[in-house]
Amino acid sequence: MNDIKKFIVMGDPIQHSLSPRIHSLFARQFDLDLEYTKLLTTKQDLVNHLNKFKLSGGTGINLTSPLKEEAIKYVDHLSPRAKYAKSINTIYIRDNKLFGDNTDGIGFIRSLKNIIALKDKNLLILGAGGALKGIFLHIIQEQVARIHVANRTVAKASFFAKQYSNITVSCYAQIPKIKFDVVINTTSILKNCFEVFELLDISADFFFDLQYSNDSAFLKWCLDRKKERYTSGLSMLIEQAAEGFYLWHGVKPKTDIVFNKLIQDENEK
Repeated sequence: MNDIKKFIVMGDPIQHSLSPRIHSLFARQFDLDLEYTKLLTTKQDLVNHLNKFKLSGGTGINLTSPLKEEAIKYVDHLSPRAKYAKSINTIYIRDNKLFGDNTDGIGFIRSLKNIIALKDKNLLILGAGGALKGIFLHIIQEQVARIHVANRTVAKASFFAKQYSNITVSCYAQIPKIKFDVVINTTSILKNCFEVFELLDISADFFFDLQYSNDSAFLKWCLDRKKERYTSGLSMLIEQAAEGFYLWHGVKPKTDIVFNKLIQDENEK
């Protein structure tokens, strides 16, 4: 009998996903045997893939774009933070039921712990989609001073103005000409799609990109304009994965070891 626990990450695209590598490195810290695969999954395929994986004896599922909000329809239970975010990135299977959770917010906050504190800071957030919903509650809990959300459409950004009193919204072209403490990019625009950023004139002390790809348009924008303090979302990716690993296995892995190893992997390419 095969007692190796099975895990999977689903999304579209999915080939670039670092989740199998991250969870493999986590597992080594505890001498755990696990099988972690990735599966190209569209919104139309999602319910079938979830059911097949559950029937195969799977233990846990990670979801990435564009499935996080779609998955709400198909789980049996939602954690409070998943209900607030209206999106799921982590599922654990118990008693033949799917339990949905969202670890993005806690992963985001933990990724900043050794970089910058958000308390009393003025924030500019770019994008008002599902990625922001996943981290918004945790940002508010950090007791920030003010938030400005910029998006292609003001109507979509206005959703967040209803959630927090000290928040303003605008389209990208009308971002206030003031200095912010922190700029957070939540858009998923990658290389060769610079139209959102190329005309922006933003002044801030620190720039954070939720995307972990070195090819993201936002990181290129930071480099081109010689922004000195910026970071990709690699640390957030690892921290949110660590929270998911804890949900699945009941143990907390060391994330700094995995971060350094992934940087080493990248440098050796």
